[in-house]
Amino acid sequence: MKLLFLLPYSQRLLAFASGVQAIAQAIVRRGTFEVESCFVTLEDDNTLSYTSSPFSPTDSDIIFVGLTNPAGISDYLTMIELLGWPAARRVPNEIPSVRPLVCAGGWGTANPEALADLVDIIFVGNAINSAVAVCEILGHHGKPNTLDFWREIVQIPGVYVPQLYHVRFESDGVIQAVEPKYAWVPTKVAFGVDTVSADSLWAFDGETAVLTATRGCAYRCAYCPIGCEPYRETPLEILERQIAEVVAQGARQIVVNAATLSRHTQANELLDILERTYRQDPNLAVIVGSLRADELSLPLLQRLSRLQTPANTLSYYTESKTQACLTLAPEVGSDHIRALLGKVMTNAKIFETIGAARQFGFNHFMLYFIVGFDFHAEVTDIISFIRHALQLTEETQAHLVVRITPFMPTARTPMQRFGLLGVEKTWSLIDEIKTALAGKEAARLGFSCAMTPVNYLYQALGARGDRRVSHVLLKLHQRGINQRATALPALQRALHEEGVELDWYLRRIPLDEIVPWTVVDEIPAQLQRSLLAKLARPADGTRDK
Repeated sequence: MKLLFLLPYSQRLLAFASGVQAIAQAIVRRGTFEVESCFVTLEDDNTLSYTSSPFSPTDSDIIFVGLTNPAGISDYLTMIELLGWPAARRVPNEIPSVRPLVCAGGWGTANPEALADLVDIIFVGNAINSAVAVCEILGHHGKPNTLDFWREIVQIPGVYVPQLYHVRFESDGVIQAVEPKYAWVPTKVAFGVDTVSADSLWAFDGETAVLTATRGCAYRCAYCPIGCEPYRETPLEILERQIAEVVAQGARQIVVNAATLSRHTQANELLDILERTYRQDPNLAVIVGSLRADELSLPLLQRLSRLQTPANTLSYYTESKTQACLTLAPEVGSDHIRALLGKVMTNAKIFETIGAARQFGFNHFMLYFIVGFDFHAEVTDIISFIRHALQLTEETQAHLVVRITPFMPTARTPMQRFGLLGVEKTWSLIDEIKTALAGKEAARLGFSCAMTPVNYLYQALGARGDRRVSHVLLKLHQRGINQRATALPALQRALHEEGVELDWYLRRIPLDEIVPWTVVDEIPAQLQRSLLAKLARPADGTRDK
């Protein structure tokens, strides 16, 4: 069986695709059939890289597409064009019947409807068990050309097949109903949870090893999809064995992945193991996952300082920064709003952690903020927070990097119905932060933004769109429009010419309206109602394109 894995990001980040690599390994371990796999990545210059001898999509049995965010749909279309394969081979509303099967997964598919006419199967949640089951069923049937085949496929937990559902719209564009086409098609698809051993969830490319310390998250921040997944820890003995194994094989970097590493019940012991490993080879880089300020005890900070860890995979791999750095995510500058977002952590606690970190020699900090909520169209709280952090670190002249992420409501999170401010207003708020801190403070400040305006609009379409959007995204691609090379005015003009009303996708979705991703939606209505009421839009709130 030939498996083609399409990953729309650079090969230098392939080591972080531990979930995708775990899928490939799990299929091989199953041993039902011989497997030939090829991983294809999209480089910054829009060329493709391969991890093995390439084979064409038409020679593949299954294509797996891994999307980290909804804008990746544009890059997926670019990749299959470069591979010489027609993206428009599918007929809308027609049940797929030919190889290769195209399966997509990852956080970028939280709203599967934006991919409805572009792929056959979408994995909801963890995909390892589901992907193995799809391979087994395809291997048994040979071709996906019978209803019996699809009847078996939809019984797999966490598998959604868009073309087995009929979507009816009202005249004003609101979804009237989403209905299964057959009685055996489930009305709801729940989040798939892998039961594979934690020993399988790691990746090593000969240089970089990525270990998974935790899965899911112990917290339930209203804006974050990671909380959808049950929190699980990899036992310390497994992590220790993996560390020893990759070091013996010549690893130059060890990345310990976790949504909240500091939450791991044996975090101190894990850092001790990493420190001993680092002492034996000071040229080894150790990068740890996310940390919460309210969990960073003095013993943890002390251990991190001895590791001299970059403590931030983003800066290490995209900016080649290797200095010891502590990454914290206040998200906003207001205790009240932060608490309403589900992140119960005070400014005072964050500043206390920064002060303690300075005592252990940390002189570089990265602070994450979210800008562009439809209920909080201001940034004075963020500016005040940054200024206080600068004052707190003035004695040591610490360097602060402010990482800004424009708000993007994600399907299957409590904030999935919230609205966006749009490009003009959101970027004016980002500029307001930069301008306010452009004086003498600027020497110790760095800024980065997680999105470009074009990427923002692609993400909005992918995050909020119904299945008509998949057709629009394909049309844009056929016109030469994509998220990497197209200027904002050209994208806005093309969307207008395709009849896309951006306001429709930026709006706050009423609670009594069916969301496009309703088949995979598991968020209780009462939770959404409460949050929408607490974080109401101002009466004079405006939205722009």
